[in-house]
Amino acid sequence: MQKNQFVRHTHFVGAPVSPDLEDFVNDCRDWMSNNFACKSGHGTPPHITLLAPFSLPREFNEGDVFETATAAFSECVQKNVIPFAAEISGFGAFAESTLFFNVVDSKNWQDAHSIFAKKFSANILSHGKKSARKFFPHLTIANRDIPPGTMDDALRHFSELDFKAKFNLNAICVYTRNSNGGWIEARRFGI
Repeated sequence: MQKNQFVRHTHFVGAPVSPDLEDFVNDCRDWMSNNFACKSGHGTPPHITLLAPFSLPREFNEGDVFETATAAFSECVQKNVIPFAAEISGFGAFAESTLFFNVVDSKNWQDAHSIFAKKFSANILSHGKKSARKFFPHLTIANRDIPPGTMDDALRHFSELDFKAKFNLNAICVYTRNSNGGWIEARRFGI
């Protein structure tokens, strides 16, 4: 009998948030953990994903990931895409599966995503499956382990906070898996 071959994602690219916002995200993750036993968010530093997790093809190494990210970040700076003022306004959800801070979409977010996606698609991910989903910037609080039927209660709780924030987005990170199956910041590109 042949076992299913699960391809483990090894890297993703995201925008780190300010230290104050990171603390608040972790407080929200703790609330979800204490009230609904959600643990999914705790294994990843708070961030806004630019490129979803991917598996590094065998013919590439981590240096290739960093080189590609450097080129993409440099292009974002040269085209005045980064830095920019990022804005958070309230909360949202993807059905019953993901609870998040709503990141106010902008041309800067879409351009940064596009530049990183093109650089990685032209190099490291040239043979990978392309996502058909539109890029939707968001800052995850909990996902995957939210108990069925609890999303409305969670959204009601967080909506009462009427949360809004701004931070200067001036860095992008490459994240890699740690030994516990979570994610850590491997390299930061900033100005």
